[in-house]
Amino acid sequence: MGWRQRCRFSSPFCLLQKEYGYVGYLLYAILFGGAVAGIGTGVLMPFRRVSSLSSIVPSIQRRLTLVTLVCYLLFTMITVWKMIFSALKLVQ
Repeated sequence: MGWRQRCRFSSPFCLLQKEYGYVGYLLYAILFGGAVAGIGTGVLMPFRRVSSLSSIVPSIQRRLTLVTLVCYLLFTMITVWKMIFSALKLVQ
């Protein structure tokens, strides 16, 4: 069984192939961006206690949180769009 046959069944990397319109690159980039921004929000938490940074860190965290939410919303919208307009058929 070749990699193309295996890819039809279960690999999450199939989305990177031509048959899926290379949508996986966009999806993985959006997920990566959301994850990095989300992690950045948490990493900045200890710096809120530093007096010189206490006024700027919360605004940076809000922006990073917004980026995270937008990335995950985009991911959800693209995924739902692909499911709605695909040739997916439920088999009984």
